[in-house]
Amino acid sequence: MEWRGLSTANAFVGNFFFIAGIGMVLSAQWELVRGNSYNYTVFSAYGMFYGGFGAILTPLFGVSSSFADDEVGYNNALGFFCIRTLSLSVLFMSNVMAVWTVFNTFFLLGSFTTDAVTIATYSALEIYLCLLGASYFVAADGGADGAIAIKKAAGSFAFVAGMLGYYSMGNVICKDQGLPAFLFPMGKVGFGAVAASSSKQEMRKSSIS
Repeated sequence: MEWRGLSTANAFVGNFFFIAGIGMVLSAQWELVRGNSYNYTVFSAYGMFYGGFGAILTPLFGVSSSFADDEVGYNNALGFFCIRTLSLSVLFMSNVMAVWTVFNTFFLLGSFTTDAVTIATYSALEIYLCLLGASYFVAADGGADGAIAIKKAAGSFAFVAGMLGYYSMGNVICKDQGLPAFLFPMGKVGFGAVAASSSKQEMRKSSIS
């Protein structure tokens, strides 16, 4: 959102690699141990996504310098990275995995069995990814002012998603530490009960068979 005039993301490369990248991938392994395949998939996917974005911004990898004379191509590449794919080297090699925005849509659908806060988080992320990719495409077409405006709008949705993530984290910490008086309302939805009931019915059928 370019708060205080900040428009270069290179200062956050460390966060992309270690906190959002390695940190989320490591956290995903513990979710796998707990048997939570949904969180495992989400954390692993976003960990690799942000690690890949950090690699693009790192001068050592030479991604930006390879587009030194082709700003249009660079912006188009970043647009496809945000909109289409999830891979560290996918910008220049091949479409290795499915459309990233569609990928997040499946995360959003999966969140319908959780709570309102989680649904709102993935909804904000969906809009953020669409707008961020669109901003790079607009920049590639020469609309510098429009690209900045769209990117700021994308940043606002990313900010909302981040705040909702902190809210969820606070709830988990209070719950794990046995502080029920400080639990945050998450807004339980009815989809979870339906999914749990269907799962139990399937387990009963399988045990009978």
